[in-house]
Amino acid sequence: MSKCLLILFHLLVIKVCCYKYIPGILKLITFGQMFAILTLTSKFSILHFFQSNTEALMPFSSKMMLLPQMFLGFTFAILIPASLEFTIAQSPVHMRGVMVGIWFASLGCGYLFNINIKYLFGCHNEYLCTASYYYLTKSAVVFVILIVFIILARNYKYRIRENEVNVHQIVDDHYHRYMAQEEEYSIQVSS
Repeated sequence: MSKCLLILFHLLVIKVCCYKYIPGILKLITFGQMFAILTLTSKFSILHFFQSNTEALMPFSSKMMLLPQMFLGFTFAILIPASLEFTIAQSPVHMRGVMVGIWFASLGCGYLFNINIKYLFGCHNEYLCTASYYYLTKSAVVFVILIVFIILARNYKYRIRENEVNVHQIVDDHYHRYMAQEEEYSIQVSS
C-alpha cells in the first residue's frame, strides 16, 4: 500500500513539479542518489559531532535526527518510483514482468546489504545505529555507486523501437478482416 502511495505521490507531485527543472529520468535518479548521500552524511555529522552531548545517547529524542529522516523520505519519494519507471520504460514489452522482478530483487539485495552491514559496526538497534562511522561507510558506498551510475548514464543509449507502429495500418487491416468475415458469414447464412 505504501509503495502505491509513493508511486502516486511521484506521478502527481514530484513529476509535475520537477519535470521543468529535471527533465530526464536519469537525472532524477541521480538527484535521488544525491539526496541519499545527503541523508547519510547528515546522520554521520549529527552522531559524530554531538557524541559528547548527553542528548546523543538518546538519538530518538533528538530533534536534529528529524532532518535526516526528511531527507530519507525525499530520497525514497524520488529514487524508487523513478528507477521503476526507467526500468519499465526501457525494457521490451514482453520482458517487463521479468525486469520488474529483477528490480524488486535488487531492491531486496540492497535492504539485505543494509541490514548486514550493521553487524560490522556492532549496531544492536534495529532502526538507528549510533555508530557514526557506519553512516560514513554507507555514504562512501553510495557515493561510489553514484559515480558509477553517472559514468554509465552518460554513455547510456535509450532503447529505440525496432519497428514503427502504424496504428492506421493496424486498424485498416482489422477492418478488412472484419468485413471479410462478415461476407463469409452472410454467404453461409444465405446458402
